Amino acid sequence: MDRRIKTTLYAAVIASLYVAVSLLPGISAVSYGLVQFRFAEAFMLLCLFSPAGIAGVTVGCLLTNLFSPLGPNIYDVIFGTLATLLAGSATYFFRCYFLRHKWLAPLPTIIFNGLIVGSYLPVILTGQAVAAWLCIISVAFGEAVVCYAVGIPLAVLFEKYNLMKNL
Repeated sequence: MDRRIKTTLYAAVIASLYVAVSLLPGISAVSYGLVQFRFAEAFMLLCLFSPAGIAGVTVGCLLTNLFSPLGPNIYDVIFGTLATLLAGSATYFFRCYFLRHKWLAPLPTIIFNGLIVGSYLPVILTGQAVAAWLCIISVAFGEAVVCYAVGIPLAVLFEKYNLMKNL
């Protein structure tokens, strides 16, 4: 199979899984808000293995934010997706280092999402007076929990079984 087709298929599968995991009833309740654990963010660690990971999580994030149970908003759609694109790109760019030191691989996701999403979260949380610094810490905490508890084991599994080879 052509490498471009494989990469596109991997990206599509990652995007689909990202959306499905984010919008699952029950899980979607903790994927949004002041304290958020978006379990699909574990897929950010797949950016270690291929640009397909970057495309997949970025498109998945965009679609998830468009179909948010809270309703779509321009901040999430533009800036949330941008945070994911930047974090995925940084993870891929530093992949050689992060593959040797996996415990550092979630840092781009934690930092970019914490700062960017946490900065606009007070604007979209209508009816709640919340300080931006609290939102930044809260989002970064949720990202850290998901990336370390689910993302790192997922990355180890993908590396062990070479699941994204030849991309």
